[in-house]
Amino acid sequence: MPMFKSTVAEERANFSERLRSAAGAAHVPLGPTDFARAFNVRAGEDSVTSHAVRKWMVGESIPTQGKIVILAAWLGVSSAWLRFGEGEAQSLSATVMSEAAISTADLAMLRAIASLPEPARHSIRDIVAVMVHNFSAKNSN
Repeated sequence: MPMFKSTVAEERANFSERLRSAAGAAHVPLGPTDFARAFNVRAGEDSVTSHAVRKWMVGESIPTQGKIVILAAWLGVSSAWLRFGEGEAQSLSATVMSEAAISTADLAMLRAIASLPEPARHSIRDIVAVMVHNFSAKNSN
């Protein structure tokens, strides 16, 4: 039985190391409160507390598979690598923007826009297109 406990402890420590490494590479804050806040914007109803994040970061626990999938997508790594250290770390091609590149505030704004009815979303897309065009024209002069 003690051998099993040692293996579980090692598994948690290894997960913690991979999580901190992926978060650092994605320039995600490692503080439990900031990390939890940013995670929760992405997680919807699968939110976590800063206490749970602290336990992940120090190797005291491993999140559920659903949370690992969210973490992996956010940090731009494969869920198999994040959970078990298997395969390649990167899950996204270089041409795909990782959610880690989107600020928490911008992601919250995108979620709010997505909750609006289609006509309102269409209007917002039109406004953004005009602003991008005007900004591009102004900076190309």
